[in-house]
Amino acid sequence: MNKIRPISEALCIKVPKVFDWVTRQVDFSRMYNGTTGLSDLNFECNGVTGIFADPCEFFNGTSNSINNIGIVCNSLNVECIITDSFGNPINPEKPGAILCQELTDPNNRTNFNFELPDGNSVTLQKVKVLKKGFFVIRISNGNGVVCTSDPQSFSIAEKFFLCAPQGTRVQCEISDFQCEAILCCNADGTFNQIDVHINMCQNIQMEAFVKLAITADFCQPRQEIPFQCPPLQVPPQCPEIFPISDIRDVRGKVCKPVFVSFGPNQTVTQINSVTPIGIANVTLETRNGEAGVRVHCKKPGSATAVITVRNNQTGRTRSVTLRIECT
Repeated sequence: MNKIRPISEALCIKVPKVFDWVTRQVDFSRMYNGTTGLSDLNFECNGVTGIFADPCEFFNGTSNSINNIGIVCNSLNVECIITDSFGNPINPEKPGAILCQELTDPNNRTNFNFELPDGNSVTLQKVKVLKKGFFVIRISNGNGVVCTSDPQSFSIAEKFFLCAPQGTRVQCEISDFQCEAILCCNADGTFNQIDVHINMCQNIQMEAFVKLAITADFCQPRQEIPFQCPPLQVPPQCPEIFPISDIRDVRGKVCKPVFVSFGPNQTVTQINSVTPIGIANVTLETRNGEAGVRVHCKKPGSATAVITVRNNQTGRTRSVTLRIECT
C-alpha cells in the first residue's frame, strides 16, 4: 500500500491568545438567622410548607429539648447543592454553570502602574469580575424525611489587575467548587440558624482572537492498534475476612480534591467531625458507582475527620478516622 506523502503548507489560523492568566481562591459565607432566615429559605418538608416547615422541629420535635441547654448543632445530613435558578442540581465546574462576567467597561478599563521586583515597571488594567449562581439546602435523616429550601442566589464581585488592553475579554474557569451548610437549633427544638460556606478555585484569563501565519504538515491517519484480550479480573476480597483499617492517611494539595473510597459494598453514612475547622472539607461523594468521601484541602496543615462506614452486605457500621495532611 502506498503511503500518503505529508503536504507542508503555509496556513493562516485564527486562535485565542492569552494576554494574562491568574488563579485565585475565593471564599463566600452567608448566615440565615431566626424567623427571618427561615422565611428566606422557605423549606418544604415532605409536603409541609410555610411556618410549619421548621427543619429543627420537623426532625427533632420539642420533646427532645427537655434536658438540653444552649444551642444544639444537629448530626443530620445537611447538604448545600449548587442548582440553576429553578432548583435543578447542576455541576458547578461545568462551563457556564456559574455566571462569570466582567462588570467594568471593556473599552474603558483604568490603567495602573506597578513596580516589579527587578525594578522595572508595568502598566496593568483594573478588571472587575462577577461570579453568580444558586444553591439549595437539603436536610435529611436517612429515613426518607427530607427538607429542601427554595433556590438561594449568591454573587461575588472581585477586582483584578491584569494585562487587559482594549479588545480583550474575560474568560473564567471554575476548577474546583465546594459548598457546605451547618444547621443549628435552639434548645427548645426550634430553628436558630444555618451557615453556608462557598469556596471555589478560579482561573481568570484575558483573551482575544488573533490570526497567525504558520507552516505545518497536514495530519494523516495513524496505524490502527491491534485488539488484545483484556486481563482476567480478580474477584474482590471479602470485606469481613480482611477488614479495612479503621485509620486512613490522606494526603492532598490545596484546591486539589482527593476521592477516598473504602472498597466495594462500603458506604459512608455520616461525617461526624472534621477538626480543626478551616484546614479541609470532607463531603460525601459517589464516583463510578463507588461510594466514599471527597477531601478538599483549603489551606496547608493537618486535620482529622471521623466518619461512619456501613458494610452494605452485613449492615454493620464502624467508625473510621482519616488523618489528613494538606500541603
